[in-house]
Amino acid sequence: PKIMKHLFLTLFFATLLLPINAKEKEIRIKSAEISHTDIINVLDRMGIHIAHFDLSELDKKEYNINFYIDEYKTGKKIDRIANFKIGRNRKDLPKKADEREAFIKSRNLNVSKKAKYWTLNQMSIYVIPESDSTVTITISCPRGAATQQVKIAALPQNKMPIYDFRTFEIAPVTEKTQEIPLAIYNSFFFDEKHNISRSCYGKITAEMSEDIFDILPHYYVIGITLKEVKK
Repeated sequence: PKIMKHLFLTLFFATLLLPINAKEKEIRIKSAEISHTDIINVLDRMGIHIAHFDLSELDKKEYNINFYIDEYKTGKKIDRIANFKIGRNRKDLPKKADEREAFIKSRNLNVSKKAKYWTLNQMSIYVIPESDSTVTITISCPRGAATQQVKIAALPQNKMPIYDFRTFEIAPVTEKTQEIPLAIYNSFFFDEKHNISRSCYGKITAEMSEDIFDILPHYYVIGITLKEVKK
């Protein structure tokens, strides 16, 4: 039919009139947002370590809280080099509405404006190098931050100190007074069999009964002490 022939010719010539540069979409590399992994990797290369902890379940009871740092050498505790008294995990809010609202805003607290008290519901640990022989351990929470400068040392086989940082498999709260280790900052150990310094080990528990604790030449344990408040 003439109509179909006319339509076919129209479509045919229309395709010939398409721009010559109409090509397949170009392949391009695009810039992207920096990821959380990128930031952690950069900090790790700089020797900066971070751990964050959720304390919200402690709200079920009232505790006096301390943060501590213990120093160990080859499995033996040398000293408790820091013991920061934080106080109770619950704190009354101002009774007057305007003062309460201002206090909540100043501390950036995630509580209702009508709340009667606020709880210590989170904490962080930061390890930041200061020199070839010292680092600063900071324990931070909504109440404030406490810092302790500690010494680090190189293995005889290494020119520089090499340390690792990781968290414990955190124990449940089962006692009225309990110490709970949260993180370890440890020196590498020298593996004579493979002639290499390394820090390879699996999960570590609050009991610190794993063999690795007797192998590591030097380390610091950062933890929390809970003492239930009698009512």
